[in-house]
Parts: sequence; structure tokens; C-alpha cells
Amino acid sequence: MKSLKSTLRMFTNRTRIGTYIWAVMLKIRRFLFYRSKRLRKDITVVELINTLNEKNCRYVILRWFDNIPNIKDGDDIDILIHDNDIKIISPLLTRSNRKGSSIFVDVYSVTGLRGFDYKKTSYYPPSIAENLLKRSVVNHMGVRVPSKEDYFYSLAFHAIYHKGSISGLPLSSIDTSRYGTCQRDFTIILSSMAEELGLDTAINVADLSQLLKKKGWQPTQQMLNRFTM
Repeated sequence: MKSLKSTLRMFTNRTRIGTYIWAVMLKIRRFLFYRSKRLRKDITVVELINTLNEKNCRYVILRWFDNIPNIKDGDDIDILIHDNDIKIISPLLTRSNRKGSSIFVDVYSVTGLRGFDYKKTSYYPPSIAENLLKRSVVNHMGVRVPSKEDYFYSLAFHAIYHKGSISGLPLSSIDTSRYGTCQRDFTIILSSMAEELGLDTAINVADLSQLLKKKGWQPTQQMLNRFTM
């Protein structure tokens, strides 16, 4: 007999209303209980980026960086940062609803240090994260972002392993069912990026997983166990 948890997970992942309810629940949980860090009220997004740059912080904004500095209230900024540079970004953030702005800043250290982890593990395999930082580039807004190739692989990893079935990616070339719905269409986004990079790959979970494995982006079994919790 299936557990209540697995039944609820199937409902939220495989129905539109379930996905919507799950997204609303996450937002409510985040505002009320979640330990997610917020940008301090007295610091703007521009000041955050400028401080990180001025102090030679080893970081990258992982995705959707074209929106910076115009981040909407309630949205978040996802940052990967070197373990030794946590001390640079920490004073700019707060967990307090009163002292914090409505912009969340999710910070992940290379090795997944406590408080800067993802489900008690690292966000990416540490060796991959380290190289992602080393190969990062500064865009036209002065924001440090992944290289184009790393951006594709990191976003594919995020869709498959962090988002899971709610990413909306088809499972394979044969099973094109798209169970989940997401705010962003990862299939269209990744297809466009793959075409720009000249990558010959189908955009589905099976083919992208094989490509990530071939490129050394495969998560460890321990990470997979944590991701699915």
C-alpha cells in the first residue's frame, strides 16, 4: 500500500491543480516558516552585486540573471558561492521577516555547508560547482554568471534533479507526457540553448540525463537520495 506521502507527491506532480496547490503551499511555507535568507531591507540588489564584486567574491548567479536588478517582490536570487567566501555575503542577508526585504536569496556553497546546503547536501557535485565558479564570466550588467555551456548543463541539472517531474520536461522521446507545470518552460528554454551551443540532443529527461552523465554532471547516489526526499 502506498504511503500518504507518496500519494500526495504523485498528485502534486501529475495533475495541474496539484502542481498549483503545491506551488502555493511552498510560497506560504516560505513566507511563514522557511529559513530562506532575505536581502536586508537597507541593501538593494545592485548593492549586493557590487559588494560581491568589489570584495572579489567567488560567486555566480545561477539563472534568470537577465532580470537583475529588476527582481520582483517575492522572487528569489539563486547564488552559488565558494565555501571560503560565505563570510562576504552573510552580512548582507537576514532571516528576519522584519529586517529583510521581500527578495529571497538562496545561497549554496560549493560543498553544501550547513545553512548553505540543498536538502542537506550540495546543490551540485562539488567538483562541478568548483569548475562552474572558475569558468564563470561577467555579463553586460556586471553580474558574474555561468559560461554559456555551464549554464545549459546547470539548468538541465536543475530541471531534472531539483525540479523533478514538476519541471514539465517530457520523460523521453517515446513518452512525451509532461506531467508537471512550471513557471518557466524548461523544454523551450533548453531547446533554444542547445541550438545556440550546437548540441545534438533531444530535450527530455532520458536524453539529458545521459548527456549530463557523459559530461560528468551526474549527481552522486547520496545526492539523488536527498533530492527525492
